[in-house]
Amino acid sequence: MNTDHIADINIAQIKRVIMDDPIMNEFADNLDTRNALAESSDGFVWRLKDESNNQNSYNPCNDAQVIVNLSVLESFKQLE
Repeated sequence: MNTDHIADINIAQIKRVIMDDPIMNEFADNLDTRNALAESSDGFVWRLKDESNNQNSYNPCNDAQVIVNLSVLESFKQLE
């Protein structure tokens, strides 16, 4: 049994706005759909989120313009 996994972290900084800005609505409104697709993908193990399924509640930079996404998959091949 292979117990190795790969973690994929993405850190983005939104320029000139924050997630609550109306210009971000389309992106924010589709997060649940994209996350559901990721979670149903082959090799998905885990992703960083809080009890309400919100990954944006974790902000180690304490900056409203920073978005962090962390996912764990079974292998690099499945990350591709």
